[in-house]
This record gives sequence, structure tokens and C-alpha cells, in this order.
Amino acid sequence: MTFAYPRPSEAFVHEPSEPVDAPCPGCGARAVRRYRSLRAGGWHRVERCRECFAFRSSEPIPQSYVPLTAGWPTSSAG
Repeated sequence: MTFAYPRPSEAFVHEPSEPVDAPCPGCGARAVRRYRSLRAGGWHRVERCRECFAFRSSEPIPQSYVPLTAGWPTSSAG
């Protein structure tokens, strides 16, 4: 089994995000966005401010596999 993946054909990676109707906990800006992110424990739905990059929340997304790092302690850095 190989972990080598082909080079992407796209010039830029694009992950769609959606606005969150809540102020940023760090700076108070209305620039909080929700998007998908791969963290140590697998895929999560993350909310972060686009102005100061303050972390607001993270929740796991149901997935069909168990990540190798399942059960490992993680940081709140996102």
C-alpha cells in the first residue's frame, strides 16, 4: 500500500466556507466563517475568525473510517 498521491491539477486549493451569524470571541468582528478542516482526530467542522484567526468551535464530522490518531490528545489550536 502506498501513501503517495498524484500532484493536484488545480493551481490553488479551495475549501468552501459559510458565514456564521456570531461575533468573533477575540476581536468582535463579524468575520467568523465555518469550513471543513482535517485535524489530528479526523475531519472537523471548524469556526474561525478571518480577521484575527481566533478559534470559535470545532465538531467532528461523521466519517467512514477511523483515523490512525483516534484517541490521541489534541490541542485547541485547530
